[in-house]
Amino acid sequence: MFCALPTILTLLIIRPDEINYERARGAKEGDKAGKYVGAHTLLKDRPLVIFLICAVMFHFANAAIASATFGILFFFMPETRDKKFLNPIL
Repeated sequence: MFCALPTILTLLIIRPDEINYERARGAKEGDKAGKYVGAHTLLKDRPLVIFLICAVMFHFANAAIASATFGILFFFMPETRDKKFLNPIL
């Protein structure tokens, strides 16, 4: 919750009349309307799809490494099993 506090405060500062909805949808300077795009349009962007795949693989690998690391820690150091700060992680 503490980490979300700056984000919430920043969002409360933004006034709705300051948002340019045409520019937010990709309209050029002077265009009156930006066109809507769906998720399928984003999935046609190859670098974005590669980044998405890499990010998902990173999170899966990070979770696997974390559990393996704590398993090794408990195997080689049995005295760490009583530490209360490690119990929620496993």
